[in-house]
Amino acid sequence: MIQHLIASVTPRPLFKLFTTYTNPWWRAAGYTVDGKFVPVESGRTVTDLPVRQTYYWPKDDGKPATKGPSMLMASYDDGTDIGFWDGLRPRRHQTWQARRQVAELVKNPYLGASKQQSNSEWDKYVAPTPMVEEVARQLATIHGLNYTPKVREAAFRDWGDDPFGGGWNSWNIGVKSWEVKQNIIQPFGTDRSLYICGEAYSDAQGWVEGALETADMVLEKFGIRAYPKNG
Repeated sequence: MIQHLIASVTPRPLFKLFTTYTNPWWRAAGYTVDGKFVPVESGRTVTDLPVRQTYYWPKDDGKPATKGPSMLMASYDDGTDIGFWDGLRPRRHQTWQARRQVAELVKNPYLGASKQQSNSEWDKYVAPTPMVEEVARQLATIHGLNYTPKVREAAFRDWGDDPFGGGWNSWNIGVKSWEVKQNIIQPFGTDRSLYICGEAYSDAQGWVEGALETADMVLEKFGIRAYPKNG
């Protein structure tokens, strides 16, 4: 029964690549079609190149980065273009075969200006040099520039790697999602204290709202009222 419920969704690919810089160079690319200059400071750029989406990361206070150290989510890809990056990174299945928790360290990691600074999570997923070079080429193309400044640091995460298998989920065709999302909350009923929640089995798959929705459903099993949705 529980395997049938778990298999009612399909994991989908998700790839992210972050790059940092001395200054937010993308501001200079803000020319409109009529020649007016409007600095690029926030939001995202969408392209049909493999990077797919580029997000202009804000400062810690949420305001746009207008000067000084800055960062891009240089690539956000949740589609088939993820395969483009496979040739520029360690092979996926090698992690599972070697019983590692994360992908093997790349043989030619990109070491930028801040390599003396330690960040254990960032360093686990340091991007290979060829990947950084390729994303720099694509960023220059989508911003209409001849080149982009040197990357200080770069890290990537492919959520298709073990143990995740995907970055978000979608209901399979023919599945009665309204029944599955109720039954999987406590799949063995009151016989076992096992509860399952998360965006995978929600009405908002791929979003944190879906995880919160099913978390509320678990709380209801304990007689705890969920927070009002209007805040």
